Amino acid sequence: MDLYTARNRVLTTLKNQDYGSYINQAFFPNAVKDGYLGLKAVSLELSQINSKVSEPKIGKLRLQFWRDQVNRLYNGAPFAQEASLTLLNSTTKHPSSSLLKNFILKAIRSRENRLGDPPFADLDSVAQNGENCVSPFLYCESELVGISGTIDHILTNIGQCSGIVTLLRGFPILLRNGIINLPIDLCAKYTIRQEDLIRSPVATDALKDCVFEIATRANDHMITARSFLKELESPLIKPYSCLILDALPLQYYLKNLEKANFDPFNIRPLRSQWTYPLKAYYAYNKCTI
Repeated sequence: MDLYTARNRVLTTLKNQDYGSYINQAFFPNAVKDGYLGLKAVSLELSQINSKVSEPKIGKLRLQFWRDQVNRLYNGAPFAQEASLTLLNSTTKHPSSSLLKNFILKAIRSRENRLGDPPFADLDSVAQNGENCVSPFLYCESELVGISGTIDHILTNIGQCSGIVTLLRGFPILLRNGIINLPIDLCAKYTIRQEDLIRSPVATDALKDCVFEIATRANDHMITARSFLKELESPLIKPYSCLILDALPLQYYLKNLEKANFDPFNIRPLRSQWTYPLKAYYAYNKCTI
């Protein structure tokens, strides 16, 4: 598959399924843009495996496929003609290619541990899952741009926030399949019964209180990332500020959730919000989140 075809396919997929990344890619340097798109496409593929398979055994096989392909790609062997891998191939000549490979493989291992959607015990485990599954790709982005290590603590908190926001985003979808993904301790705390929610999927006061507590933890991680950004010894400058744009879709979701009075069934999709590209442009130029 040629780069032009792969690039168009990935951009179309991101536009429909990850609008934030579709807009954010415009702010990445041209030299690493294909690598960024490849990372986002692979991350998206991995995140969807759990919801697309009926049995963990099948999910394990699909994750093994991606593990094999990543190993082949970074070892210089022929790889599957996937658009995401074609773009990711542009990173194999990067000085930190071995680190990129290890980060991606770590994310695959973390996804494997979550096959079958086992329930989370508490919010700490949700945040840890975000750090394990999302943050490795953020570290890859920082390696590509050339500012590795300097802002890892910021990217870690963005990854943790992403894990919590992903849980909230996925809640209405999983509920339709009879799955409650809310942490066990919060379900007990707010007396949320799975049978009642499945029978009547409405935002009760108890559910809103639960969602509020979850969203508060996500926002805490965002505040921590923002404070670390302000405390950097050397202020973040362009083009490195493109790395913090992954926080913007999370902020939008949390603000919309607040406007909806913490009703997870009543959230407007990011793609429908025309202000997002302007906010991304502002954040990139001001180097702030």
